Amino acid sequence: VLTIRRMSQHTDWLDEARQRLDWSHQLQHSLAMQMHLTGMALLVREEKAVANVLRENNRFNDTLSRIEAAAPAAERQIIQKIRAGQEEAMTVVADIANLVRDGKITAATELQLTREDPLYRSIDGLVALIVQHENERMEALRGGIVADNHRSVIVMGAFATIFGASLGIALTAIVSLIVTTTLFYRLLGRKP
Repeated sequence: VLTIRRMSQHTDWLDEARQRLDWSHQLQHSLAMQMHLTGMALLVREEKAVANVLRENNRFNDTLSRIEAAAPAAERQIIQKIRAGQEEAMTVVADIANLVRDGKITAATELQLTREDPLYRSIDGLVALIVQHENERMEALRGGIVADNHRSVIVMGAFATIFGASLGIALTAIVSLIVTTTLFYRLLGRKP
């Protein structure tokens, strides 16, 4: 029963780790979308296109909050750095939107290349660290499950051997008793 409970607990932990890893990948995707949408806004030269970046930023922040709620303390420091970088990136996006609105596409492009792109790359590196940590945690959990599974096979094998041997001896004793009793009564000429 303890083995089954432990395996169930490990399965729950693995499911939670898988969920955190999925959120981490969503974070990477959202960041890539922000970078792409900013570039598209410069290409189409419309301030409205920057609104898509802001919507993607909302998705990014929501996902980051979910990760933060489930993160260990060491990872929360990385998340705070991501949050600070993201806030700065959104300030740059607002500046780019203003420049696009004013028709200053060259200045907006320069701002995107010199400030926003390096910020996004820095944030992407931090997000990659979170993904790496989640992958490592999930691998450690898998290793624990494999070890517990191996241990449960050994315990079940030992139990089956002991139970099987005991059952075999008991059945042998019963059959032997029946055969001996039957032969004894036949020799005496009586019915058992």
